Amino acid sequence: MNEIETNIKLKPCPFCGGEAGMFYYGSNGRIIKCKKCFIQKRQKVLRKSVEWLENELIKDWNNRVK
Repeated sequence: MNEIETNIKLKPCPFCGGEAGMFYYGSNGRIIKCKKCFIQKRQKVLRKSVEWLENELIKDWNNRVK
């Protein structure tokens, strides 16, 4: 899988602390995945733009319970 460059920094994995990256998931989807333990969040869009999806996935990944 090819990693996608993002303008927003991804936080480390909430489970192992490993580095995370965003990858393509078909033509209309994206995956944020930990490169160490491989936990992932993936999603596809049908009606909204892929850029919107990337921003939403990053926001979800970076959101932590305090």
